[in-house]
Amino acid sequence: MTNANGNLKKCPITISSYTLGTEVSFPKRVKVAAENGFDGIGLRAENYVDALAAGLTDEDMLRILDEHNMKVTEVEYITQWGTAEDRTAEQQ
Repeated sequence: MTNANGNLKKCPITISSYTLGTEVSFPKRVKVAAENGFDGIGLRAENYVDALAAGLTDEDMLRILDEHNMKVTEVEYITQWGTAEDRTAEQQ
């Protein structure tokens, strides 16, 4: 991809949440993605809930991302979001 001046432009590459599987902790997910040249990670709501259940706070997750110069660049699909009746109490 090139910019307006015809120079090559670096496009960020995101690693999907499923690429690393569903059992990978948030810190390991970020570390592995950074070590392998990705610019950002994709997360599912379940990944976020699992990180909270493991004792991480939002601030902890932001710190981990910063330590590895990473970002959450994709929020993967969210199911049953149409109406409150479609969601479980946990999803709400």
